[in-house]
Amino acid sequence: MESGKGVNQDFNVSTSEPTRIIDLARKLWKILEQEKEFRAENVKGFEFDIRKRIPDTSKMRNLLGWEAKTNLDEGLREVTDWLRAKLQNEN
Repeated sequence: MESGKGVNQDFNVSTSEPTRIIDLARKLWKILEQEKEFRAENVKGFEFDIRKRIPDTSKMRNLLGWEAKTNLDEGLREVTDWLRAKLQNEN
């Protein structure tokens, strides 16, 4: 999609669905089919850390009329499949 309305603009290209980093890590671990059990260690954050992030995609939708059609799980699967194929072709 091309639109002059997007020139010199920045957009959150994602779904507006909130995702915690720990959940993202678990999804990737599962997709990458790791044999080891998933483990994560929580560490105390800084008082000014962002606690929750929900991308606001309204600017992209309103200005360009575009919304994501691929959910996070599908997108992660597509990206990891692409990376695997690319790495195989380089070897």
